[in-house]
Amino acid sequence: MSNSPSGRVISPMRKLEMHDMMPVIPPELLSRFLVVEFKQYSREEFIQVSRHVLKVREGLTEEEADEIARLLVDSTRDVRDSVKAGRLLKSGASIEFIEKFFKRNSKQKTLTW
Repeated sequence: MSNSPSGRVISPMRKLEMHDMMPVIPPELLSRFLVVEFKQYSREEFIQVSRHVLKVREGLTEEEADEIARLLVDSTRDVRDSVKAGRLLKSGASIEFIEKFFKRNSKQKTLTW
């Protein structure tokens, strides 16, 4: 562990998007991290995990969670995208808006509208 200039503690075990960072992190720095790569969720695993997270953590109904999981399964396998969609739904966005939003941004790292 080390301190940053702002005084915050930085852990070398902090989760990073390593598949994006590997080419730009020098080997001397990369050697300080534990790199763990997980296999991508299958289609059914993504639906199951997304539905669970949306119901338990985000408070969505079974129907809402299922609709969001099935809507996103063809464009992402990142459950955090399901959480974003669930929060949009809770804030009043329609399923149609969420579908357009994620289809438009499925290939980008930054979401825009």
